[in-house]
Parts: sequence; structure tokens; C-alpha cells
Amino acid sequence: MKAFIIGCRHKRYIFDLQQTFYHLKVASSVLKKAFREGERILIYSDHEIFGELLPWVCPKHPSLYILNQPPVGGFLTNWQSLYKYAWHLEEGDRKGLRKKSQLQRHLKRFQPFIDFRKQDLLLQNEDTSSQKLSPWKSPGLLLIFHGQKAQPLMEEARRLRMPTIALLNSDGDPSLVTYPIPANNQHPKALLLIAQILFSAFHLED
Repeated sequence: MKAFIIGCRHKRYIFDLQQTFYHLKVASSVLKKAFREGERILIYSDHEIFGELLPWVCPKHPSLYILNQPPVGGFLTNWQSLYKYAWHLEEGDRKGLRKKSQLQRHLKRFQPFIDFRKQDLLLQNEDTSSQKLSPWKSPGLLLIFHGQKAQPLMEEARRLRMPTIALLNSDGDPSLVTYPIPANNQHPKALLLIAQILFSAFHLED
């Protein structure tokens, strides 16, 4: 991240804001293009505070999925299988899960996909877009706001050649990201400001 840093004050690195604004503009264009082309977008943050705020600041749309807990292995590479299995759990097809404790572990592990399923059911009848997305469709873009445990997710995205946008602090690795945004991803206020800028690219009212 040295290329994005212009100095250090009180043991804190200072980012070049011109580069931050430039990369924000690029990321906004990428998000807008993916949205208009009907791509499903996975938005991830494991920040304790911002992760809880994210569902409130993110636009409600069938193409946008929010993940605010560390993902299970194969979250992206086995997306369709995990989604379908979570759907069977939600529908009551729990064969082989006889013990309640075992069932609860499975439900917790697949909770994100159960939430995605509920979101699809809730929004499938709303005319929010001219494009209808298949419920089994895998994400075509990954957006990471804060991800201390996101490296496996980024590596899966890279294996799938899935574009990735990520906010990176001074200790981040831009080689893992297609579109890095140099910024403070530790403070909730900074994350909220950047989220508002990025989400404005969707123009859901159009």
C-alpha cells in the first residue's frame, strides 16, 4: 500500500486522498456497470459495528446480497450447492440431521444462504428492476468494506475470476483485489461515508 501513502503522523499512515477519490470513482463505475448488466453483487463486512449498520445503508434490491459474518469454505466456489442445501433446510428437508444440536450447527453455518433465500422470496414480486435474476445465480462481483477474515473469500473470487472491490487500510494487500480503494476501513463513520458514495452509483430510482 506504499504507493497510496503520502506520510505518517502520530504513528498513523496518511493516505493520498486524490488517489482515494480516483479509486472510489473507478469502483463506482464498476458497480454501476455490474448492476445495469444484471450481475448479482455480494457485499461483505465483518466489522462489528458497521456490519450491523450495513443492511440499513445498503439499497434493497434482489441483486444485492449482504454478508456480515465470516463465510464458510467454498462460499463462492460452491455457491449454488450451498444455496440449494440452505433452501432444503429452510423447507424442512432435514434428513440425516436427527440431533437438534447438529441441526442448529448446520442452520448457523448456512444462515447467510437462508437469509438470501428469504430476501429473494420477499422481493421476487416487487418490480424493482426490469431484469429478473435466477435465485441460483452466483455473484458476479464482490464488494468488501472490512474483511479481517476475508482472504479466503478473495482467493475464491480470484479462482473464479470474479472482480473484487475492497477498501484497504495501510496493512492491506492490493494484489488480492481487482479494484482497491485506499481508505480507513476501521472507523464506522468513514465506512458509512464511503458506502453512501458507492451505493449512490446504483441509482435504483432509474
